[in-house]
Amino acid sequence: MFFQFVYVTFTASVVCLQTSKARAEARLEALRGAGINVDEWLSENVDNDDADSSTSGRLSPATSAHSDLSDRVSMCVSSRQ
Repeated sequence: MFFQFVYVTFTASVVCLQTSKARAEARLEALRGAGINVDEWLSENVDNDDADSSTSGRLSPATSAHSDLSDRVSMCVSSRQ
């Protein structure tokens, strides 16, 4: 019973993540279609400091507050229960 709950919760999390990814990709494409240089903005706002591997490739603190994935997953999972 417990493992079934874990499986269902995990599956719901994966579906939410896939949906979030598809929506984000669609937003990026819409911005690109409007002539906005999204790739330049992303390259300027992604922290690429290789000296600290724990934060390498993550968004800078100013933008990471808006993309806290764990909160989104928690919301998705709790809304499906």
